[in-house]
Amino acid sequence: MAIFTTVFFEKYLGLSAGFCKKGLTKGRRSNPRRNFKIMIYTISKGFIQGTDQEVNDQATKANTKMANNPHFTPLDPIFATLAPANALFKQTMDAMDNGGKQATAERDQARAALIVILRALISYVEKVAQGDPIIMLSAGFDIISSEHSPATLTVPVIQGIDFGNKGAVIIHAGSMGNALLLKVRYRIPGGPWIDGVTSSQARNIVQDGLTSGQTYEFALQAFGTNNQVSDWSDYVSHMAP
Repeated sequence: MAIFTTVFFEKYLGLSAGFCKKGLTKGRRSNPRRNFKIMIYTISKGFIQGTDQEVNDQATKANTKMANNPHFTPLDPIFATLAPANALFKQTMDAMDNGGKQATAERDQARAALIVILRALISYVEKVAQGDPIIMLSAGFDIISSEHSPATLTVPVIQGIDFGNKGAVIIHAGSMGNALLLKVRYRIPGGPWIDGVTSSQARNIVQDGLTSGQTYEFALQAFGTNNQVSDWSDYVSHMAP
């Protein structure tokens, strides 16, 4: 299922008690905890268990709505089989008026084939829509929604800081967790925060541009999928070489 509404919640992780390395000191996180949920949108497949007429109506609607729809360019090749399959199904439905086992078997076979095509189109539409309900509806399908809590994006923890080259330190965060990126901020104690580097790995984050001999406070923030962002970590103090 794709995610449409880009909201999230975070779970705190505290800095390990008693941790100390090269004169590091820990401080408090400055951001409050926030709790959110996300809305998940998917295409309803309820018509599959519906009557023959409901299956036929869904196929007709999808055929009409998806043709020349700018959201679906190019169309999945299976779309070309939808109208013929639906016409055959409608023909077997009409033949059922005369009854008989043969007519029933042909109707069942045509219905099954049409549903296979509709399932494939649903997968295609959901892939294109990426959770956008407007795009799903434009394809002629009904949608359903549900509220979920996304995967937890944990607050990063600075496990240590080492000297790098002159005017640079190496920050060690240990693990990325569920994060895609980690962002650094730093400040002279009591001063304003300054945006630092952004890193795709956690073990050795090099923050340069510092004044040699000056002590700074460093903190990390995690960024995840679907615009998730964590609170800032506890800050850790360290001198720049």
